[in-house]
Amino acid sequence: MTRYRQRGNRQSETQQIHGHHAHQHQSAFGDKNDVKSSHNHQPLQQQFQEEFGVEFFATTNENANASRYICMAPKIVNFLLFQLIASRIFLLVFQCCINWIMVDAPTDAFKGIPSKNDSTLLDRLVKGTLSGMSCWDARHFLHIAEFGYQWESNLAFFPLFPALLRILGQLLQQLVGSAMSLFSAMLVAGIALNNVLFVLNGLLLLQLALLLNGGNQKEAIVTVYMHCWCPASIFYSALYSESVYVMFTQLGLIFLCSAPASRLNQLIASLIFAFAFLTRSNGLANIGFVGFQLLLDTILFPSPPDGQPEFRECSWNLARRLCRNAIFFLLCLSLMALPVRVFEFAVRDKFCAMSFPAPSVNDAWHWADDRIGHHLRNATAMGLVLPGELAKLPWCNESISPFSTSLLLPAFYAHVQQKYWEVGLFAYWQLRKLPLFLIAGPTLCVALYGVFRHTIGLLATDLRPVPDILCDRRSLVPFALHTLFLALSGLFFYNVEVSIRLLFSTSPFLYIVLAKIICAQTPHIQEPEELMHSPLLPFLTVYASEGLLNMVLLVYLLGFFIFGTMAHVNWLPFV
Repeated sequence: MTRYRQRGNRQSETQQIHGHHAHQHQSAFGDKNDVKSSHNHQPLQQQFQEEFGVEFFATTNENANASRYICMAPKIVNFLLFQLIASRIFLLVFQCCINWIMVDAPTDAFKGIPSKNDSTLLDRLVKGTLSGMSCWDARHFLHIAEFGYQWESNLAFFPLFPALLRILGQLLQQLVGSAMSLFSAMLVAGIALNNVLFVLNGLLLLQLALLLNGGNQKEAIVTVYMHCWCPASIFYSALYSESVYVMFTQLGLIFLCSAPASRLNQLIASLIFAFAFLTRSNGLANIGFVGFQLLLDTILFPSPPDGQPEFRECSWNLARRLCRNAIFFLLCLSLMALPVRVFEFAVRDKFCAMSFPAPSVNDAWHWADDRIGHHLRNATAMGLVLPGELAKLPWCNESISPFSTSLLLPAFYAHVQQKYWEVGLFAYWQLRKLPLFLIAGPTLCVALYGVFRHTIGLLATDLRPVPDILCDRRSLVPFALHTLFLALSGLFFYNVEVSIRLLFSTSPFLYIVLAKIICAQTPHIQEPEELMHSPLLPFLTVYASEGLLNMVLLVYLLGFFIFGTMAHVNWLPFV
């Protein structure tokens, strides 16, 4: 059998020269958490309990056949919780002030259907303080939540978030009665939901970062800081689906990363990813995280006597394992896609059924709310395609084929995105779109740097054998590949300005990449207290004062946080 490993001197050399790749944490944030053998678990646990007064959270590293204990002092968690809440309060107050000061930019974007009752005191208060959080896609979500999927362009938005808006909005309206319209109630409830989830997502990100970096507390703390002040921050608080999507994605990743080789965890992760997919179409890409683990299980095996991973030779055993894992992958994919397929069947039943004629815009009896008919009679809306207009709905006759996007996504989705949002290969490559490419440029550069650093760069600098690198649970290779797919899609297919919120919300990769850059530039900072010396932008202001590149990175973060918020709430193209 051909071996792909070199032990002995090469392993020693790796640990000496590339200690950070061998994960020998030398700082006060990591070395206390790095448990190398099972007989040291109890003494180390007692030491942490005596020093910090906290218990350990245990996770099992199946690839390394060792247990790893991860702990975080309560004072650190409480401080991070304060930072998460403070960043939301600042953003909400800031957007309110900017929305009062600045005049909304002119746009032909859909702004919803006027509410029947917008003259109450509560409605005016909500409109005056929170209307900036209901721009762009938020108006589509609110419309779908209130009226359902009334015309074809609505189908670009998946149903879970509008359903949550409807449920929570009706509950709030029951509490306040006729003092608030359903539109205002959904707006308030949705913003409250998203901001609560933002704080929860920050704590989930903390746990996920600890899982992925082997318990390096400094890096985990800075990762949460990146989440607090990231360039896409406005979309986590506004009436967008990002916060709901991030919650399901991170929950699935925590299950998967805690025991990557466990079939049960892979199934649970796929089930959780199904809710992310029902929230946003890019949730489909999450199946790649499960597929990566199944691929490793197919091509690698533990070699005796030490159980170190080796590449499999071509054999019947490899073929059998490939077939078995392929079947399991299809099972996970089916489980993840099932809710979206149910949604597709409901859409087909409404839009493609022949049991009723296409409604006319003058058929007031057809519409449950006469505001819909009034909107359709408006000249600017005459291009809308309604249910039953089969001549204008070519996707109704499209069948699933191996060469069609409908194999993975609903049949209507690609058609709607291309027709209404110019999605397609090079479709966005227009001279007038150049400013949008420039806006997305910094985030795409960070993403591509991270991808290179944790794929080609990792293989070039880490002297460990490739199987060891791939099987290391702290490896960011699957996250890098996932981000590369979405970044290239943004460059060549979909609206490039969406890349900012898409790349930050789809996985923890960009946050961890930025945190690693900052931690590498501040090796002199070793204690948690040095990261928490100030309640306002802790550590980041000190970091920025230490060099020009440091300042550039902070300007990137806060610049998009501030000016992105200003642009978004005033209907400028930061979407």
